[in-house]
Amino acid sequence: MHFIAMSSGDFAWLCLEAASFVATTLLLSWGCFVLLFLALGGFSLEGVMHQLANFSTRYVAADAERLSAFRHLLLVGHIAVSLTILVLRRARIVALVRAGRRCAHV
Repeated sequence: MHFIAMSSGDFAWLCLEAASFVATTLLLSWGCFVLLFLALGGFSLEGVMHQLANFSTRYVAADAERLSAFRHLLLVGHIAVSLTILVLRRARIVALVRAGRRCAHV
């Protein structure tokens, strides 16, 4: 197994790289939702604020069942976007695992 031969420094470096990979993937997925609101708002600040106001009034007025359905839909959407980004970025994490510490600039 590859991880048994690693030193503790190499393992710590790999953990830091994996954490940065997960963090940037999370930020990219949130950026996709921001882009969605920008598109819905016609790529203007006024349009985005109008959409957010409309969204928030409907969210506050919803009953518990609709809120649960919305949270479920949002969770499924976030997982789908995140998995898509992970698939598109898979070469980066595979290269990190294969190269170990020798390839810090990937």
